[in-house]
Amino acid sequence: MSSAVSIQNRILQAPWPSEDLKPVPETRCQRIGRIFWNIISVLIPFILIGRFINGLLNRIVSIAVLPAQVMFNPEEIAQIKYQFQRFWSGEVAPAGEKNFILQSLAAHKSDSDEGAAYALSTANQLRAHFKPEHDEVLTPDGVKIGITCFRHKDADASSPTVIHFNGNGEYSRMVTDYWPMIQSIQQGTPCNYVLFDYPGVGDSEGSFRKDIDLPIAGSSVVYWVQQTLQTSSDKICFDGKSLGGGPALATQALNPELTGAHINRVSYSTVSAATRIIAKKLIHNIFGEGRCATGLAKMLSNWAASQVTKRGFDFNSLDLYNKVKAQAPILIVRHPHDQVIETPASLQEAVNHDQFLELQAKPGYALDSLEANHNAHLEWHVDAAETLGRFVFAPVQVQADAM
Repeated sequence: MSSAVSIQNRILQAPWPSEDLKPVPETRCQRIGRIFWNIISVLIPFILIGRFINGLLNRIVSIAVLPAQVMFNPEEIAQIKYQFQRFWSGEVAPAGEKNFILQSLAAHKSDSDEGAAYALSTANQLRAHFKPEHDEVLTPDGVKIGITCFRHKDADASSPTVIHFNGNGEYSRMVTDYWPMIQSIQQGTPCNYVLFDYPGVGDSEGSFRKDIDLPIAGSSVVYWVQQTLQTSSDKICFDGKSLGGGPALATQALNPELTGAHINRVSYSTVSAATRIIAKKLIHNIFGEGRCATGLAKMLSNWAASQVTKRGFDFNSLDLYNKVKAQAPILIVRHPHDQVIETPASLQEAVNHDQFLELQAKPGYALDSLEANHNAHLEWHVDAAETLGRFVFAPVQVQADAM
């Protein structure tokens, strides 16, 4: 399959996942009003300035929620694609050349020599079982979404497909998580692993203008999986990490027929709650812990959280969790020392610790886990990746206490 051609030799366009999401056509009166408002804005400077400031704030909040929009320049993306191609083609890197995939795999082990040997062994297993393909799908409103799919050599229509929803600083070809492929091999269950880029990031076009843009993109990827891989609705599984937790829940909640397992990892109850805590911490880091700094931190963090909600960039994961829980098995994964999504803002706390896996560091990995916390590798923790594999490949209701 070529990088931009679907099984029908054209780019698939997904239907609207819900009639309620279809944009309402602009009426003649609305169009006239919009044109009149644009003319008035040009003629009256303070209105034009106000609209400019409002647009600027929208853009700032959009980037704050999804910084990957501006994190990767064309040269960096080209280098990631080059290293990705070299790794999966099995080419031997010349002496001194680094490969981010081998480095990521080696990081699963704390000892550098052990990590290097593990990376090479795992790389050979991955290449023996999986083949990467790149494709695209159009959202219902015509936005092109880039997809990277890893097909297991023995996967068929009855095999599960795991769709990964990126965190806010990820590009799909970086592949920060390999656990679905590794566990597929170790547990003897062929699966497909699908990653995609949000609008305005990496291989995708468009822009991130409001929260619903992400589940619309997610639903379009689900459609691609159904049409291209022929995966049934009960075998499509979701892996929402950090920022991706909300969009993953929202995507599955849009379609009650999607009953595959759902994993929510190190994520939030609402984006605004996480924003409030992150902004407060940032302000204290700049201005210290004094009385004035505390007052300033409270005021500005509340304002930042309100802007996320007001401007349509929030996800209420708690409400979405309750919807998804009624249709699919769901597991929350939480790091006990998360310094990005702290406990008060976590989904785990909001659902009263219902069905969750608390990561427990393996012997020799406690410091690594503590320092990386939010971004710690699952492989550093006792039975973590294995538990996720079992949950996806043979989903069962997990006990409510920490595992």
